[in-house]
Amino acid sequence: MEQFSNEINAIRQRAKQELLENTSNTYILYSEIPHFSSEFSVSIKKNDTEALEITTKWWDKHDDIQKYHQLGLLNLDRLRILEKTRILTVVEKNLLQNILEELDLVELPNSIENKEVIVLDGCEYELILNTKNIQKIYNWRIANHNYVVIEKIIRFLVENSNLQKFQEMK
Repeated sequence: MEQFSNEINAIRQRAKQELLENTSNTYILYSEIPHFSSEFSVSIKKNDTEALEITTKWWDKHDDIQKYHQLGLLNLDRLRILEKTRILTVVEKNLLQNILEELDLVELPNSIENKEVIVLDGCEYELILNTKNIQKIYNWRIANHNYVVIEKIIRFLVENSNLQKFQEMK
């Protein structure tokens, strides 16, 4: 039986679950789960041929709301999650390797969460690094000064994702 809900937290949880599923063997995962915008995740992993793939998943919240708006409910079993996967180019792979090598040289912080600020809504961020030399999970809403250490990897993921194409489809 299909599940419907008008509870925003249940809907956001389901979208997050869908965006983060099938992430086994993932080296790097970055996700943004905002309260009032479109949720997405970007991951990098090796495929069957050992090439590095970048996969972008994006919840088309606007389409789901438009379909079910008259009911005031969203179908939790049929959220529209768009997905694009492609192989990293040699240049992208080398750039990623350089960024990871830089991260290997610094002492990574245990947290980048700014705990001195209270956030009532906003955006939940997550970065998972699971490489040969780095195993870290970061979750934050407001970043502290340690964000500069991971900024390059996040910028790389967002700039090399297909987010622009998804947003143009709206």
